[in-house]
Amino acid sequence: MPSVHYHSAKPGYNASNDPPWSAKLNQLYWTGSTTGGHNDRNRKNLHRHRLVDFVNSPNRTITLLNQTLPEGPWQPFQTTLSTVRHLFDVAFTKSVQCDEQTCEAMKEEYRFRDHQDADHAFKYRFVLDMDGNAWSGRYYTLLRSKSLVIKQGLFREFGDQWIIPWVHYVPISMDAAELPEVMRFLSQTPRGQRIAEGIAEEGRVWAERALREVDLKMAAGRAVLEWGRLMDRRRDEGGECPLGRTRVGERRVEGPRR
Repeated sequence: MPSVHYHSAKPGYNASNDPPWSAKLNQLYWTGSTTGGHNDRNRKNLHRHRLVDFVNSPNRTITLLNQTLPEGPWQPFQTTLSTVRHLFDVAFTKSVQCDEQTCEAMKEEYRFRDHQDADHAFKYRFVLDMDGNAWSGRYYTLLRSKSLVIKQGLFREFGDQWIIPWVHYVPISMDAAELPEVMRFLSQTPRGQRIAEGIAEEGRVWAERALREVDLKMAAGRAVLEWGRLMDRRRDEGGECPLGRTRVGERRVEGPRR
């Protein structure tokens, strides 16, 4: 079922606010609130908190890859995140789902940022989408843009069976350990930059074809029909409906007259 966020009154994608790839900042952008669970003494284990803390910890040890020869093998080596820290613009903007004391404490723990309009993300070549309490609600808007979507999440969305990772978007794991190398390669190497721009374009074209308003309505309608069938006490009597004619048990029902 498509998220209700995609049908809300919030402004959607506006192409006039989306610059071409060459004019975008060569960084990964994400800002948002502290959703994903109740913020208590275990809040640092929540997925949003882990990622914000991860990319803003310059002394953290990370693994990058090095290719000494053009066609040679990639060799891993360890360094600190300070090596690629300039590639990330990631921060919280609002503390929620917490008591007053914890909300104030989080403002001291994390580098909170002033809220920005949704279109601000389109100034960046790379945009991160990750789950909140459930799916984020901004995923499909980001896919419509000329930016490359980097996706972290567990919740499934209705279009997941058609969208292809590393063709329409770039997936990352829940611990994001590979994110520094992904960003280094896609943003700092000529080959990676060509790949990144190509994936961004493929995702944009796919979204234009598959994420129209009518597609969302059709997906919602199909989900409701299936829910109705599952709840129907006579569901085992149902059959297929070829060419406007349905067989229900032994009873034949004609389709609508033309």
